[in-house]
Amino acid sequence: MDLVGILRGRLLAFQERYAEQRITIEANLPTRPLIVDADETRLNQLFNNLLENSLRYTEPGGRVRITCQAEGDAALIELQDTAPGVPEELLPRLFEQFYRVDPSRNRRSGGAGLGLAIARKIVEAHAGRIAAGPSPLGGLSMRVELPLAG
Repeated sequence: MDLVGILRGRLLAFQERYAEQRITIEANLPTRPLIVDADETRLNQLFNNLLENSLRYTEPGGRVRITCQAEGDAALIELQDTAPGVPEELLPRLFEQFYRVDPSRNRRSGGAGLGLAIARKIVEAHAGRIAAGPSPLGGLSMRVELPLAG
């Protein structure tokens, strides 16, 4: 699958909802395809979950930055958003089922706390890694690494 094409499709699907919240999307994607051995449905679900999470918790007027690049034999995707952030001591818990960071990321009432747990399962099923950290933009940064095909 072309990872870049999947990302472009997901960004297009979310464009109107982000605009309604006055959240700017900054995408820095390669012009050439990055091919991964993957299930297209699951990758769409992965990026839907990550984009939905940023949409739900980024304050109106904020921004989301998405980058994708090849680094060695892997594709690196990073999604960073603006405030509010997640306290560093809570970052390891973000991928637990049903866990929600209510005190710092409750801008709008959120889901059941399954999105990031599902995202992690999808990434791991594709022999990849996912990690959360503080974003230089003031919110949350999600970093996904997936092996390139071949």
